[in-house]
Amino acid sequence: MIDYFTLKRYHKHNLAKKDEKMKLIVPTIEIERQIEAFRQELIDIDGDKFGLLSLKRADSIRAWLNRVEAMSKVETCPEKALLQKHYLYVREEDNRVFGLIQIRYDLNAFLKKYAGHLGFSVRPLERCKGHGSKMLAASFPICKALGIEKALLVCYADNEASRRTIVKSGGIFEERLPNPYDEGEVERYRIDL
Repeated sequence: MIDYFTLKRYHKHNLAKKDEKMKLIVPTIEIERQIEAFRQELIDIDGDKFGLLSLKRADSIRAWLNRVEAMSKVETCPEKALLQKHYLYVREEDNRVFGLIQIRYDLNAFLKKYAGHLGFSVRPLERCKGHGSKMLAASFPICKALGIEKALLVCYADNEASRRTIVKSGGIFEERLPNPYDEGEVERYRIDL
């Protein structure tokens, strides 16, 4: 697994091109190959460390897409799951996936404490280039349209990249809590939309 500071050194002189046009799109089977490449890079570099386990552990991209679609509609959302939408952050010219963001409409007690409204990940070899904050900013109008006025974001306390992205995007620190999955901690932030 590559840590934040190694990636920072790796990308020191390789910032995102200013003329690259990026957008959020709903994941579809038409870009299955691009999603699989993104997924494989997450697995190879992050392992199970930083979120998006539903994508990493899916039997196939098609199975993941079916679940994502089901969770986006009241009539198909599985029992005990909460409504949410997933968006890919892609380069317009070729649909190369640079990131994935999950927007949860409602929060149960667990999500209120440990996950929040937004979960996101940037492609490991595209990190430290400003994509995370741009992806979050692009998601804020969607959140507002869903009635989310104060977005809750949670990150692992040792995930320096996520913390910096959240703070850069307007995140105000609330508290640090024990991580329910391991011995570490998570940090909670609020962003006024």
